[in-house]
Amino acid sequence: MSNYARILVAIDPLGEYQSIVERTKAVADSNAKISILHVHEPFVYIDMRYADTDAETEVVEQARQVIEKIGVELNVPAERRYVEQGKPAKVIHQKCEELEIDLVIMGTHGRHGVQLLLGSTANAVLHGTQCDVLAIRVSDAPSN
Repeated sequence: MSNYARILVAIDPLGEYQSIVERTKAVADSNAKISILHVHEPFVYIDMRYADTDAETEVVEQARQVIEKIGVELNVPAERRYVEQGKPAKVIHQKCEELEIDLVIMGTHGRHGVQLLLGSTANAVLHGTQCDVLAIRVSDAPSN
């Protein structure tokens, strides 16, 4: 599973991500160009009177801090660490194309039943990109 030149690591910094980081270390050889991406899906407010933009800003800032920490751990330069806003699968597809990615490494919760029928980000990424996708089973518990 080596010889991937450009790897995109899609991270949920508010979830369990350490197993994804560890698998990235195992898969990426020293010549691989790793990029890290977190896609923040904007909060949806039914009534804008109750919108809490401070909370959303705080969540994005927390994500940036975790992405920075992971970037240091994986030796990824700051210009290849991304925190973007949008629909996760769509943004991951765009980054794959833009960066000419060979492999996406991301977490999956391994949902089943109704949740599987509704689809997941990992499933959408797998079926919407031309590169390989390595889905790492993760728990719902956040990493420390």
